[in-house]
Amino acid sequence: MFSNYILTAWRNILRFKGYSMINIFGLALGLALVMLIALYIDLEFSFDRFHQNYDRIHRVEVNYDNKGRCLAFSHTPLGPELANTYPEIESYTRFLNMGNPVFLYHSEEKRNYETNGWWADSLFFTVFTYRFIQGDAEHALQEPNSIVLSEKMANKYFGSENPLGKSVRFENTFDCKVTAVVQDCPPNSHIQYEFFISYDSYRAIAGDDYLDNWHRLANFTYVVLSEKADLRAINIKIRNILQPHLPPEVEMPVYLKPLSQIHFAVPVLGSIGPAGDKERIRFLIMIGAAIIFLGCINFMNLATARSARRSREVGIRKVAGAHRLHLIHQFLGESIFMALLALMVAFILAQLFLPVFGDLLGRQLSWTAGHLFVLIPGYFIIAIIIGIIAGTYPAFYLSSFQPGTILKGAAAIGSRSVLRKALVVFQFIVSITLILSSWMIYRQIHYMKSGDLGYHSEQILLTTFRRMDAATISKYETFMNELLQQNGIVDACVSRDVPSFNSSSTLILNWEGSTPDDKMYVNINLIDESFLRTYGITLQQGRNFDRVAREDTTRYCLINETAAKRLNWDVPVGKRLAGDLYVLGVVADFHYASLRYGIEPMVLFPLPRSPHHSRARYILSLKLAAQDIDQTIKMIKSTYEKIFPNDIFEYHFFDEMYDRMYRNEARTARTITYFALLAVCISCLGLYGLASFMAEQRTKEIGIRKVMGSSIAAVVLLLVKEYSKWVVIATIIAWPIGYFIM
Repeated sequence: MFSNYILTAWRNILRFKGYSMINIFGLALGLALVMLIALYIDLEFSFDRFHQNYDRIHRVEVNYDNKGRCLAFSHTPLGPELANTYPEIESYTRFLNMGNPVFLYHSEEKRNYETNGWWADSLFFTVFTYRFIQGDAEHALQEPNSIVLSEKMANKYFGSENPLGKSVRFENTFDCKVTAVVQDCPPNSHIQYEFFISYDSYRAIAGDDYLDNWHRLANFTYVVLSEKADLRAINIKIRNILQPHLPPEVEMPVYLKPLSQIHFAVPVLGSIGPAGDKERIRFLIMIGAAIIFLGCINFMNLATARSARRSREVGIRKVAGAHRLHLIHQFLGESIFMALLALMVAFILAQLFLPVFGDLLGRQLSWTAGHLFVLIPGYFIIAIIIGIIAGTYPAFYLSSFQPGTILKGAAAIGSRSVLRKALVVFQFIVSITLILSSWMIYRQIHYMKSGDLGYHSEQILLTTFRRMDAATISKYETFMNELLQQNGIVDACVSRDVPSFNSSSTLILNWEGSTPDDKMYVNINLIDESFLRTYGITLQQGRNFDRVAREDTTRYCLINETAAKRLNWDVPVGKRLAGDLYVLGVVADFHYASLRYGIEPMVLFPLPRSPHHSRARYILSLKLAAQDIDQTIKMIKSTYEKIFPNDIFEYHFFDEMYDRMYRNEARTARTITYFALLAVCISCLGLYGLASFMAEQRTKEIGIRKVMGSSIAAVVLLLVKEYSKWVVIATIIAWPIGYFIM
């Protein structure tokens, strides 16, 4: 019997090719989207699960103001202290991000600035489980000046040679010996890496006391708990472990966060890795369900619209003895068969759009053997369920026709079905809501890019000073002086951070007029006397730093308007901020961080005249003339290579970096836009199918109207207004829904 259902379904598909293609393609689009969303969700929930001790690894976090503002990094000696004090902690590891791109040198042909480099202690690969291509986890980082490369990095620097035992020079400072090669960073790892250098090597840069210094709050500390350890009890025990090493007035509770919670946790300051977003997952599930539902609506609408054509078939079958249950089975069988055909098309579409979808969501998506083994059977079950859902109403509707009425030539019921019109309205409500949502997000992004930020960023080129020893500072001053003599350079400044990317902060206590209980967290930046001029930031009170005035670099600072208001100073200039530090001037508020955050108090310190840390990083901002920018960049590059012959000149334009900062918002906008186009496409396919069948049913009426003198335009208007009014109604309903959702 089932084979008869399939044969009949196949004949109907061939007989009504256009209708069948619309149905199959509409369902296939929805199923392909479900496959891609399932692949993305599977990746998101698999983060870090490949580590052997996944359930027992925890990150040490610090509540740095005792008010819920937390740090993902901690004090350098904290790991050993925890392991030695609490037997429930079996092991620990410490590692530190190298921050900016660092310079690696193997030969003249193989020297590059590399990102995602880490300083890591010898226990790192015993806590985290990564597959070793060469070398072993236990000895990889035991010796000073050891480097572990990813497989991609090993191929990049050594090609087909065996890299073990060979050297790579780090920052023109010391040579590192390759001790191991590990797998390339998995896409579902929150620690994104290209290479690791042994922690002991960092002593040469940060000082011999670095690993034992309780004033260093920079490295990440992870611990492995014993199998029977109680996390809540451990967090109570370790809460005040920092207090003996802090000033009496400062309280910084410590707690452990499970590795299983890190990916989807609310990001804390200093969080690493791609953050998960359950809201985005819920949004994708809702969109996927809506798109699938639109495909099902098309199926139901087209099936009921074809009732006139199939009513005679139903009448003959009933006269021949077919029961209603047999007809229901027949129509459900056809629906399931078409859903399975749509599934096959969906596999092809999903494979074609996999790179685009992964790029939209900022993830590396790929099919694995596990997906093929687990997910594909699930997709077949989903397709069958969709086939049943989409075919249930048409099956019961068509099987309800009375043979006597049909065979006498009466028109099929339902050609003007109220349900069909309601479903059309729903389809376009979904589509128009998505379009409105996309438009609103694009308006937000436009505001981010064109709104008044309180500074000017046009034609600003940025390059980084990566080493700040005395010799390098002298060279950079020579570099800047030569550039400022060129016509293509309008202005230049040096700062620790640049506007919109400022993340450094500190605690201010005991300012003029404060009480013993007053304290205020402020964002800070180190700037030179040209910073305000280069970025067009307005000085509202007082004066700017003076390069000649030595006391400016030791006694004075600038504050923003918000800080002046928080400090409750009517005339801030000359007021004492902390210790022997006094306010020299007040600058207009500007967005020093992302527009996701409001403007908070800020303090601008003068750039130090001598390096306080050889790894301190500063940024050179060059304001370029609008003409001949390409030639100006070539001039800057040649000047840089002349003064720094062993370095590679790297630069970014401020506007490009600013655009990248809102990449997630742009991705969300593009995602909704594509989904909106997909929903509109499916809705229009269904509307096209309905209009075609409606026109076919009214062929005689159209012929009579034309004989009676109706024009083509009048006939088209007659057909269009049947459904266009429902689209207008959908638009009116969708506007407030879209506004409310946004």
